[in-house]
Amino acid sequence: MNLAEKQALTELHILPSDYGEQDFYEMQEVLSASEENKMVDPMELAEKLNK
Repeated sequence: MNLAEKQALTELHILPSDYGEQDFYEMQEVLSASEENKMVDPMELAEKLNK
């Protein structure tokens, strides 16, 4: 938990008091996001699926 709180503080600028008030599972999902999870342009997605 301390590592996740440290990441929230240093990378997301979320204060420890605010971090404690957040939904734990949602916060973990946010902190574990990567480039693979980014939004995709719908047209690009349609083109990839049609190939």
